Amino acid sequence: MKNPHVSALAAAHGVAVLFGLTGILGALIRFDAVAITAGRAGFAATALLVLALVQRRPLLQGLGPRRAGIVLASGFLLAVHWITFFMAVKVGGVAVATLGFASFPAFIALLDVMLFRERIGRAEGTMLALVTLGLVLVTPSFDVGDQGTVGLLWGLASGLSFAGLAICNRRGNRGMDAIQVAFWQNLVVALLVLPLLGLGLAGGSDGLPTTDAVHPVSRVATPQAPSSQLASPQVAPHQVPLSQLTPSQVAHSQAPSSWVTGAAAIDWASWFWLAVLGILCTGLAHTLFVKSLESLDARRAGMIIALEPVYAIACAWWLFGEEPSGRMLVGASLIILATVLLAMGHTPTAARKGASEGMKA
Repeated sequence: MKNPHVSALAAAHGVAVLFGLTGILGALIRFDAVAITAGRAGFAATALLVLALVQRRPLLQGLGPRRAGIVLASGFLLAVHWITFFMAVKVGGVAVATLGFASFPAFIALLDVMLFRERIGRAEGTMLALVTLGLVLVTPSFDVGDQGTVGLLWGLASGLSFAGLAICNRRGNRGMDAIQVAFWQNLVVALLVLPLLGLGLAGGSDGLPTTDAVHPVSRVATPQAPSSQLASPQVAPHQVPLSQLTPSQVAHSQAPSSWVTGAAAIDWASWFWLAVLGILCTGLAHTLFVKSLESLDARRAGMIIALEPVYAIACAWWLFGEEPSGRMLVGASLIILATVLLAMGHTPTAARKGASEGMKA
């Protein structure tokens, strides 16, 4: 007979792995950030709807005008969070994007102070100091023209919007079923983002038709490649020596176009990874997280899910050759340590409660 506690621990680690794969899939999918967000939300909403119907979960229960307004607001924040995160992945790489997003507990503490006049305790103060120092070490360059730095800024915007989402969930969606909230939020994201698609699903990571002049490889750049060759979208892939590209960039440069002049071609690989992102990394991740909370408290589950950047960086290193520098590893360790220490605390601080509620989104 299976031990429920062991099963819950396995489920929590599964959630951390699935969340960590989000950035990996964002790098593999040859659509722009808006299109990835729309597709992810669409697949996730469909998967969550099927799950709710199978488990007979009420999707309309308790959804009055006030709750509906909160769901709309949280859906908007979720859309901003995903778009900015995938922008960070496209511009700065998986590791930089994930570490920028991992700063969200610090933003929760700051927003609580600014918006709700809550005091920062010793634990939050230590976390803010560690996260700040970690971000300084992670920053590739303090030149805003550097792609790695721009990617980190997008990642921080993703963390800030996620912090707002966590606070919105904590204060507005309390008492609602987690799967119910996730379904409506994903549906709102899909409806909000669809009008912004343009040519996104028919083109490369810039939302434009994929040609020799504009190609996803010019946007999916990592700090390993010289910025003088990859920073400009006018640089064609064949003008950059393959020896100066990372494995992920080489794969993108040799992959079949998702839009061929004079004849449309469907990028089946990107659609497959998009379905994985929506169904597994979103729908299944939500289900596993809710399942883990049946035997784990939010504090321990949060400690495990705080390992998400570890899984993401390890996968990016293994798959794409995005080898982090020693300085980045130290900065990443400080950010992860701050999140774990916050989750290990024994008092229900605002930042900790917000982080655990945000994970349910």
